Amino acid sequence: MRKSIYLLALALLAANGCGGGGASQSTGSPSEQTTTLTRVVAVNDPNWFFSPDNWFRSGANFAETAQPGAYFKIGFTGTQIALRVDPAVSLQQSTYSRPIIRWQIDGDPPQDHLLQPEDHSIRFNVTPLAAGQHTLSVWYVACDGNTFTLRIQGLEMDAGGKTSLPPLRAKRILFLGDSLAEGVRTEPPSPLAQHGNDSTHAYPYSCASVLDAECGVIGIAGQGWTLYPSPLDALNTIAKRNVGASTPGPDYVVVMEGANDAFAAANPGNVATAVQYWLIAARSLFPASRLCMVVEFGGFERAAVTKGFQAYQTTAHDAHAALIDLGPAAQQGLTGFTAGGTLQSYDGVHPNARTSEALGTQLAAAIQAAVP
Repeated sequence: MRKSIYLLALALLAANGCGGGGASQSTGSPSEQTTTLTRVVAVNDPNWFFSPDNWFRSGANFAETAQPGAYFKIGFTGTQIALRVDPAVSLQQSTYSRPIIRWQIDGDPPQDHLLQPEDHSIRFNVTPLAAGQHTLSVWYVACDGNTFTLRIQGLEMDAGGKTSLPPLRAKRILFLGDSLAEGVRTEPPSPLAQHGNDSTHAYPYSCASVLDAECGVIGIAGQGWTLYPSPLDALNTIAKRNVGASTPGPDYVVVMEGANDAFAAANPGNVATAVQYWLIAARSLFPASRLCMVVEFGGFERAAVTKGFQAYQTTAHDAHAALIDLGPAAQQGLTGFTAGGTLQSYDGVHPNARTSEALGTQLAAAIQAAVP
């Protein structure tokens, strides 16, 4: 599991719903358009839906995230639409260190794009759209393991274009995890590392789809219960940003960590204590949410995570918190780095896209059974 600091991800924290789909890995520049777009939609437009808890918005100025898996959706009318981005914030100059975004208008094939230094305005459609209502979805698909902030400054539309609420799923779910949640190595190895990662193919997306939930994903490569930044650090950042907010908490909060603690030979007692403290903090921050403590698919730190959850329940007696362990079947091919990989993983630890989808579906069923 790659070790990345991702401090900026914590500072920002940052198809339909969570369904990014299986777009091709075409990353050329969008086709040039000549139509002038004069209608600007600010990021605080009330019809602009951002995935929960992993975007930072500065009024009407910009919205930004450092989290692969973040997305937004908006309904609109008009024939052309484009995204304003700030490449000075969003890019390093090396081609090997640029994030990939994906967009989809209505049911058209999703399009992938490797961000470029000249991307101040990215046109999303090659030919004019038909008159009527449309839905735009945009995902921050992947980066190469470093920290990249995607900063957007608004949308550009036809002069007469209008926005509307997009179709949304009924529930909300927040995932906290490591590189498995981020979608690291879900795809075959590639010379450009980011092409081997796809956050929309990681387990949170299939899990959220089954639960009919819009999802926020805070997956940080290298994170662990005893490693900085930890899941508790992520909660603290969310709490600071949400001071005074009236938005209700998510229906579900799901956390899965442990592999990086195991690889770092962490003290099991420290892991158990961290799990217990996280649950206390999460219940304080999300008093009405269902809390799901998940044993890492590979079985890492199973005993310590279980001990920490039991210690929490000894005093909390929390009927809306559950320990979820998919057991030995979920571990197959994911228990340790393996040269040449396994049927389930390209490296023996990170589930490939097919395995991630299956495990996310199993996790959703377990959540429904444990905290309906």
